Amino acid sequence: MTYRLTKNRTFSKIQAKQLYIKSEMFETYYKETTDMEPNTLIKILEENMSFRIPKDFSRSKAKILITVGDQEKQIMKKSVTDLLDKNINCKGLIIPSVGHGVSLAFPDLFNKMVDAWIHDRELPSGLIPVIK
Repeated sequence: MTYRLTKNRTFSKIQAKQLYIKSEMFETYYKETTDMEPNTLIKILEENMSFRIPKDFSRSKAKILITVGDQEKQIMKKSVTDLLDKNINCKGLIIPSVGHGVSLAFPDLFNKMVDAWIHDRELPSGLIPVIK
């Protein structure tokens, strides 16, 4: 059923809008989606739905940035706090005015945020720290 939906142009346009795929990229998105093998799509959906925090996540020594858009579903926002609770090396940020897909919705902000995080610089203004 889901596979047939991805071939529906109207559904794909709605989905692309939710993912912040710009109109000039829609044809590429639609072609790649419709060319996808059904088993590949099923595997992607299963992986997304079955995600669990890895058992050894709390032992990671890496500096981990966790972001969520303020327009995301509540379950995604809860995931941020769950991850923060599992590892002291995590920092959580809420990104205003976006749902899922900040890298496409606000590529400049995303790139500045990642660059600042990697180079231990101040993060761009306007991001909201998640306090646990």
